[in-house]
Amino acid sequence: MDQSRQFRGRIELTTRPLPLKSAPRPGEVLASEVAERLGLTAQAIGQWTIKPGAPVRRDGTRVYVRYPEFARWREQELARQAADEATRGLRQQLERIQEGDPAFRKLQGEARKIEIEVELLERSVVRTEDALAQVDKLLTDLRAALVPFPRTAASKLVGAKSVIEMEQRLHGEVVRLMDTLAAPSFGASA
Repeated sequence: MDQSRQFRGRIELTTRPLPLKSAPRPGEVLASEVAERLGLTAQAIGQWTIKPGAPVRRDGTRVYVRYPEFARWREQELARQAADEATRGLRQQLERIQEGDPAFRKLQGEARKIEIEVELLERSVVRTEDALAQVDKLLTDLRAALVPFPRTAASKLVGAKSVIEMEQRLHGEVVRLMDTLAAPSFGASA
């Protein structure tokens, strides 16, 4: 049999070995696993892994992530971005102040008005302890004025024959008691 015929129609296989994909090193995981752990999409992790300084290693199309360093690095990057945005906002406000922005001056005026209103409210507020002490003093003085009333009034009622006569005899004592209770010094703190 002719050898040249034998190979017709057959595909000759090469014995050249295909490059092996490397396995993750200790402390490394695939980017897809990190996406699951962090609750992000594979696309989001892909965007993070291409940023400079990301703790990743590329092997062909595979991306290995050093975990948990990646999570810490990402949090630091997010904090840095937030700080940059806040700084940018403060710079813009400073520029508006320096330029004399009317809207900003209006906001400053409104803020000052609110501060004044709060100050006035704080001045008009009575502390609970002070109010309780004042009410306690008032009730003590009221009790001191009312407790002796029956004793002083009883002697005037002896011999009264009618309710009208009792009212007439007590009228002077009641007026004196009411004047005492209405006096500006009644219940005043010493």
